[in-house]
Amino acid sequence: MRFLFVAIVALALRTYLFGQEGAEHRPGIAFSVQLTALPGAPEPLISADLRERTIAAIRERLAVFGEKNIGLSAAGDDRVICQITGLTVSGLDRARELLQRRAVVEMRMVAKNSDAILNGVVPFDPEYIPMKRTSPAGSILVSKKVLLGSPQIRRATPFFANKAWTIDLGLTEAGAKMFSCVMRAHANKEMAITLDGEVAASVRLQSTPENALLRIPVPLGEAETRDLATAAEHPFEVGVKILDEAKF
Repeated sequence: MRFLFVAIVALALRTYLFGQEGAEHRPGIAFSVQLTALPGAPEPLISADLRERTIAAIRERLAVFGEKNIGLSAAGDDRVICQITGLTVSGLDRARELLQRRAVVEMRMVAKNSDAILNGVVPFDPEYIPMKRTSPAGSILVSKKVLLGSPQIRRATPFFANKAWTIDLGLTEAGAKMFSCVMRAHANKEMAITLDGEVAASVRLQSTPENALLRIPVPLGEAETRDLATAAEHPFEVGVKILDEAKF
């Protein structure tokens, strides 16, 4: 497996590094990543179109290292070779995080008696599932039904206020219309905003969409918050796993 990966990298890099006569060798890291279809996903297999959409998302994420420093190529139906030149030691973990985090946002209603149900005081409602909550630590009961999510998010903007970083979510035109309907249908109820299967924040819905603010508190520094916002703007529809790494 290792030999095959090195051979693929060598072929991919030949043109990338020496495509022009006299081109300078630029050291970097090549990642071999595997794409995995998710259970229950609309596309159970990695189609060519799904692979290309994932490559496009990877390209947008890795642009933080400079577009000229990135090389991406398909290596089979479910493999992608990602080359990043000029990558520093500190940037290596950053690249790994950008490559492997799905950064999927979902919005679900919170059960009216969440704490009482979880504590066994009120009977369990099968329409809801317990989900880990980032802060405060613990669990919260949320609806199985996803009202809005990553497909309806147009932008994710890092924002610093009150000595803390957050990510403000902007919706597409269609998403804004959907959210308007959700707010009217669930006025004064609590809605959870989840990030990769954990409740990152919850908001009390207003009856007027103009007062809505979809904001995720992020207990991270500036660089990490900006990377997460970039990933949230370009979420992965599949699981992405690094299989191997090689210096060149």
